[in-house]
Amino acid sequence: MGVFHTDHTAFLGKNSNALGFSNLNALGYRVETDFSKDKWRVSSAALGFNYLTGDNVEGYEVVFNLGF
Repeated sequence: MGVFHTDHTAFLGKNSNALGFSNLNALGYRVETDFSKDKWRVSSAALGFNYLTGDNVEGYEVVFNLGF
């Protein structure tokens, strides 16, 4: 099953720009597989990518997730 997703992160406080940016947006897609019925140690897995953008930042991110 595939999932489109988006998120927004805002850093707050006096050190909010310590990384060189204070907000980050992501738009991405991931493919998920459910192994819970197979009685494996891993119950789910996902692989995807995100496009990242914000003030003073732009790039891509690879997402890999295992559920236990």
